[in-house]
Amino acid sequence: MDFDTMFTLVNTNFMSHIALIKGFIPLLERSKGTIVNVSSIAGLVGSGVRTVYSGSKFAIAGFSKSLRHEVRA
Repeated sequence: MDFDTMFTLVNTNFMSHIALIKGFIPLLERSKGTIVNVSSIAGLVGSGVRTVYSGSKFAIAGFSKSLRHEVRA
């Protein structure tokens, strides 16, 4: 896979989650809302031939777990 395709895949699968959550955090805090991230089994178990895809899904899982601690209060 060429780098531009990898960059697009990571932007689509991971950075889009960050951008949306960042935009909605103030509203979620005021309404006491909940963030739900939908990912893939590839974010739990790496799969061959889909290295960058799996990595982007692992990133969502790690980001979600870390964010939970930051916004819990």
